[in-house]
Amino acid sequence: MANHPRLILMRHAKAEAPGFGQADIDRGLTERGLADAPRMGQWLAAKGFKPDTALVSPARRTQLTWQGVCRGGGFAPSKQDEPLIYEASIHTLLGLVQGQSAPCVMLVGHNPACSDLLRYVVEEGGLRDEYAKLMPTAAVYVIDFAVPWAEIGAGTGRIVAHARPKALPDDFIGPQSERSEEDGNS
Repeated sequence: MANHPRLILMRHAKAEAPGFGQADIDRGLTERGLADAPRMGQWLAAKGFKPDTALVSPARRTQLTWQGVCRGGGFAPSKQDEPLIYEASIHTLLGLVQGQSAPCVMLVGHNPACSDLLRYVVEEGGLRDEYAKLMPTAAVYVIDFAVPWAEIGAGTGRIVAHARPKALPDDFIGPQSERSEEDGNS
């Protein structure tokens, strides 16, 4: 990739439904979301994708997703809690991405902005219509750019890998340290 930026774009894992009187930003993850986040981190690590830094929405569900990804992937990069990601527009996310300097940046955010950003930066014909929903919960896209961060724009990126928890092979079960043979989950 020689001095060209790489963006790892991820939507938060499956979130809890809002509780009575609960603010949207305070929603946590479901049991499935708590399991999927480390699996996606493990997938990233298995593929050799390691972020140098991360931009993470302050929403509880994105923070928990990031923690799970780090645990599953064995990552400990720098992290910036970025309030602009929560309820962001595509233009806001694009501005955040264009302001980066690390070789590999991970952005953990929300839809529709994540899907919109992906559609915008990926070269024409780079997105296959193989999934009805472009970025379901915990989906990850790894995008390489042949231009510097500040020049990222429409069609400048190329998807080099993508995954979503439901599409991972059955034998890809995530971290084993959290399970035991005694609990019947082996």
